[in-house]
Amino acid sequence: MQLLRRTFTNRIASLDFTMKAPADFVDRTPASKKQDFAKQSAYAPLLALVLPSDQVSIDVSARPGHGNGTVREWFTQFCIDHEIRLLSIGPTYVGGLRKNHPVIMAGGLRGEDDKEEVMSFVALEDGGRFMVARATCTRELEPRYMSILEESIYSLELLCHKGPTARLDDDGAKYEIEILQDDPQNEKPSVPAAWAW
Repeated sequence: MQLLRRTFTNRIASLDFTMKAPADFVDRTPASKKQDFAKQSAYAPLLALVLPSDQVSIDVSARPGHGNGTVREWFTQFCIDHEIRLLSIGPTYVGGLRKNHPVIMAGGLRGEDDKEEVMSFVALEDGGRFMVARATCTRELEPRYMSILEESIYSLELLCHKGPTARLDDDGAKYEIEILQDDPQNEKPSVPAAWAW
């Protein structure tokens, strides 16, 4: 399966991003609608890519940050809200094209027995915006697809970053965006101001 770097623009809250995406996947991103972010489980969909022939998907969603707490704590709550059992979790960096974003990377499971889904995650906060990228497939399809799905979500980069405003983790380390190559053209949001949170 071939991965192609694609740019996803006109996302809410200036959350335009670039990411390697499987060429065979179909974009099924739902139309944007107003979310009630007073509910901690409310997230706005930014991207939904699926492989129609199998139960395999990549999705990216976002919401305003939760205020107090770390990105790790916010993500742990996301997993509780979505009935995901965490298997691994920790801080790292993703991106690698023009910048590296500090993220919480995790793996988890949802469901039972033959309907169990295997998931990998990247969660980040930037300028008060909390973003989660998820790779999902069934347990049966994990050996065939998960490594390429992970390569996709691990390549995620915001085009217009504002910088972290929340702590990533409680490990005492300071995590900042690492700029590998300046690209001033990409540091301009393409989203109308009305889409800002």
